[in-house]
Amino acid sequence: MKRFLKPINLLWLLVLPLVIIAIRLLPWREIIQILLSLTVPELAAILALNGVILLLFGARWWLILRTSGYTVPYAKLSAYRMAGFAISYFTPGTQFGGEPLQAYLVQSRHKVPTGASVAAVTLDKLLELMASFTFLALGILLTIGYRLIPGLAHPSLAAWIGALLLAELAYLSALLTGRLPLTRLVTRIPARVWFHPSMEKLPGLVASTEEQILILFRRRPLLLLWTLLISVLVWVLMVFEYWLMSYFLGANLTALQAVAGLTATRIAFLTPLPGGVGLLEAGQALAMQAFGFTSALGISLSLLMRARDLAVGMFGLWVGGLVGSSRTQKHTRQNVEPNMQKMPPGGIEPEPVRVPDRGW
Repeated sequence: MKRFLKPINLLWLLVLPLVIIAIRLLPWREIIQILLSLTVPELAAILALNGVILLLFGARWWLILRTSGYTVPYAKLSAYRMAGFAISYFTPGTQFGGEPLQAYLVQSRHKVPTGASVAAVTLDKLLELMASFTFLALGILLTIGYRLIPGLAHPSLAAWIGALLLAELAYLSALLTGRLPLTRLVTRIPARVWFHPSMEKLPGLVASTEEQILILFRRRPLLLLWTLLISVLVWVLMVFEYWLMSYFLGANLTALQAVAGLTATRIAFLTPLPGGVGLLEAGQALAMQAFGFTSALGISLSLLMRARDLAVGMFGLWVGGLVGSSRTQKHTRQNVEPNMQKMPPGGIEPEPVRVPDRGW
């Protein structure tokens, strides 16, 4: 109970009022009619495209591990990626949450050293955030410049995202020039600051991670280029997926409108609300109204995206539960087998000799 009452988890309490308001105010008859207009071939096309995008999500991570000298089956790595997505999606916070699980799964199931697994996940997340912030900054600037969605994007938001993007670029440039900025920062923090014993390992872990990334860049200088190309391909397909879903629902958007609509979607996920609940729906309703369509179409589009993300998240939770169950069974076998080896043939363990109590 105390764990649930943490301040970050109390954000879930905001979801209930939003759901109640949505149930009472939204034009559900029109929304259901729009969603029912989807045909089976259209749903199949959306699922196929989303499957390609999901597989590409793991490409950057797989390439980083393979370049580091560790070959992990691509399908398993994609499943681990979805398990990490499930934690990030269903827990309050922005952008983060499932990365420790990803590093743990690669380390425990494929014997990748801790430093290498953490470095691969860290570099993958760094490049993902860089691509995400680049798209958001460009999307907000296009939205403001062409007045695509009045009132949604503010110049101050573009400035904040641009500042985060510059910080990431500065950090990546420091690594490429042989410097370890986080290691220098963490090692200068006094030891008394680490209030928990487990935090005492953080400086060594940070140093090991940055050294692994630095070595990787020096040995494979083209790695950064390939990972950036993968990121660009993923975002192009995500814009096309957004356009395709809106087209099937009855909105024939231009390329700029599709970029602006997807920008509104990604802004909702920057908030600490789990899955951007409420803000995703409101942003899409506002976007579709600005494009000349009804707010019901925007809500329908957001519900379609919500169903997609929930399906991926539930699959990720299933993968995480399956992995946890297999780990438990393996641990049980490791504990039982040594005891069975001590038993005599026939599997019957002799009873212990009982010494009578003589009152000594």
